[in-house]
Amino acid sequence: MTDLWKEIWKMNVPSKIRMEEIETTEHAILLCPWTRATWFGAQSQCLPTPETVKSFAEWLLEMCRKIRGQGKKEAEDLIGRIGMLSWEIWKTRNQIIFQNTTPNPNATIIRAKILESKIREAMKKKEQLRQNQNRSMSRRSVTWRPPLGD
Repeated sequence: MTDLWKEIWKMNVPSKIRMEEIETTEHAILLCPWTRATWFGAQSQCLPTPETVKSFAEWLLEMCRKIRGQGKKEAEDLIGRIGMLSWEIWKTRNQIIFQNTTPNPNATIIRAKILESKIREAMKKKEQLRQNQNRSMSRRSVTWRPPLGD
């Protein structure tokens, strides 16, 4: 295995291909310096650190428990924000790797907020449509009519 790493480090390729740090889900979404800046700037009430993150799944479950445990009525909105920010961080990370872009925590936060706004608007429209359908169904009166005779 040591020989493999020696060969990898001798390659005439950009550093990111040689992987300076181990690329794990936890590093990619939570612990990379630019993603930590994103979490901090998003004011999501959670700042991942190497001490608080063992795995992404455990971290996310702990955040959900902690937020719900506070008993705030906007808990579900905050949990949704964490999900949307995670999604935007993942997409930004892929752009960095596959399109050679530069990470921008503020732009990632803005995209997550836009996504949240669009989803909330779509959910609101869906609820309004459901309410309108319920109203129109309740206005219709159903009456029995005898079958037509031959």
